Amino acid sequence: MRDFTRRGKFFYLNGRQYFLRGTNITLQRFFEDPDSRNLVWDKEWVKKLLVDFPKQLNWNAMRICVGIVPDFWYDLADEYGLMFQNEWLYWQNHGWDEQIRKEYTDWVWSDGSHPSIAIWDAINENTDEFIGNTLIPDLKKLDPTRIWDAGYMTGDQMQFDEMDEPHPYQSPWNMKISEFEKNPYPLGDLNFKPGIIRQMEQSSSAQLVNEYGWIWLWRNGTPSKLTVDVYNYYLGPGSTTQQNRELQAYWLQLETEWLRSNISVAGVLAFCYLANNYGYTGDWFIDDIADLKPGITLSWFRHCFAPAAVFLNLTDERYTKHIPPHKPGSDLIFNMAGVNNNTADITGKLEISLLNGEGRAVAVKESEVTLKSLDRTDLAQSISLPEQPGGYLLVAAFTARGTNEPIISRRYLKIGGSGPYKFHELTPAILK
Repeated sequence: MRDFTRRGKFFYLNGRQYFLRGTNITLQRFFEDPDSRNLVWDKEWVKKLLVDFPKQLNWNAMRICVGIVPDFWYDLADEYGLMFQNEWLYWQNHGWDEQIRKEYTDWVWSDGSHPSIAIWDAINENTDEFIGNTLIPDLKKLDPTRIWDAGYMTGDQMQFDEMDEPHPYQSPWNMKISEFEKNPYPLGDLNFKPGIIRQMEQSSSAQLVNEYGWIWLWRNGTPSKLTVDVYNYYLGPGSTTQQNRELQAYWLQLETEWLRSNISVAGVLAFCYLANNYGYTGDWFIDDIADLKPGITLSWFRHCFAPAAVFLNLTDERYTKHIPPHKPGSDLIFNMAGVNNNTADITGKLEISLLNGEGRAVAVKESEVTLKSLDRTDLAQSISLPEQPGGYLLVAAFTARGTNEPIISRRYLKIGGSGPYKFHELTPAILK
C-alpha cells in the first residue's frame, strides 16, 4: 500500500517528500536486440536488473519508456519497492481519439492494481490536445490515485498540469560544432542555467528529468549512431574503448550532479539502463547482455545518485576546451553543493584530495559538514595548487556519520604548461 502524490513542485510518498532517483528501460527497443533472446522472461535475470543493481545504485524509480513490460516485472517492483513511471507505446501522434481512449482505459484497468506504478506517462516527447485536456481528466476520475504525465505538454497547454518531463540534453548533437563552441557546455558547473533549466525553475509543476546525457555507447565501447560526432569532438577520431567508457562515466556523473543539485527538480532518471545494442542509443552494460556485466558508468552512478552527497562545483578541465590551465602555486577557491534527499539533516566527514598524474595526493583537507534535509547546502572551499605543472584530479569524498562508504565527486584540473596532460583514473567499486 502506498500514497504517492504531488504537492507544488515535489512528489510525496506516504506524506513525506520523496525525490525520485533512477533510470529508464526501453524494453521494446531491447526486443530489437538479437542478444535479447528470452532474457525478458528469465526471472533471475530480471530480478538482478530490477532489484539487485538498483539497490546498490541508490535508485528508487524507473521510467518504463515507450512501451510497457511483462506483468511479473511489475510484481517484482511491487514486492521490492521500486516505483515506475509507466509509459504507453506512444511517441508520435497516431490513431483516432476514441481508439486512444479505448487503449488507455484498458491499460489503466489492466495495470492499475500495481502499487509500483506511481505515474501514468501518456506520451513521450510530444503533445496531444485530446490526450492532455480530455482523456487524462477523464482517466483521473477512473484512477485518482496516480499522477499523469503528458509528454512535452506544460501548464500553458493543459488545464491541469501535474508534472513535466524536460530532457536537458547538452552535447553538441543538434548544432554545428562551430555553433556549439560559441557557447560550450560547462560540464561540471552546477550553477549552469540554459533556457530549459530556467523554464523548469519557473514552472509551478513537478519537474521530473527522465532523459539526459546524449553520450551513448554500444556494449563494445563504440559510439552509437547518434553520438559519433560527440566522441569525435571530445576525444578525436580513433578513440579507444577505454577512453570512450571513461568519458561516458565522467560525463554522466557530472550531469547527474548538475541536475540533482538543482532544488527545483523533483526527480532525475538517467537514460538509458536497458536498450538495444548497435542502435541509435545504448545502455551501460558491456559484453554479453545475458551476463548483465555493468560498465564503469553504472559503478560511478552509485556515487552521484547517493541520497546524501557533496558535489564539486567546478567546470571540467580535461575534456572541455575553453578553460585555461591554473597558475602553478596559486590558490583554487571553489564552491561545493551538498545534496540531501533525506527527511533529517545528515552530518559527516568531507575529505578533499588533489591527486597528481600518478595518483599521489599532493594536498589533503578534512572537515565536518552538515547537509540540510531536503535541500542544497553550499560549501565554500579552497586548496593550494602545486608548483609542478600537469594534470590533476580533485576528489571530494563525503562519509556520512555511521557509515564507512565514502561518496565521491571528482573533477579534472590542468595546472600550468600546455599539455598533453596525464590524469589519474580512479577505479570505483564494481557492482555485484
